[in-house]
Amino acid sequence: MHSTAQRAEAVQAQGFLNVWKDDYNVLLLCLLADILLVFRRLEKSFQKDGVLVADVFSARKAAVEKLEMMADAAFPNGKEMHHLQEMRSLI
Repeated sequence: MHSTAQRAEAVQAQGFLNVWKDDYNVLLLCLLADILLVFRRLEKSFQKDGVLVADVFSARKAAVEKLEMMADAAFPNGKEMHHLQEMRSLI
């Protein structure tokens, strides 16, 4: 038998699931994942052995360009773009 506490947790989890299944929230999470990917790649480029100042500036420039591109449209092959394509296929 399930205790009252377990049932309450299950109801709360289902509520969270219903909230986060909303297309807007999923799209927001996809956008955030794409943004974090840009910063992860930037961070990795800074951690390479023998990184030069010129490398830092070019990596920074590339990251800024990607972020600016994402202000106008979904990042090519990013999670946001894949989610949008998935949503369109369902229509």
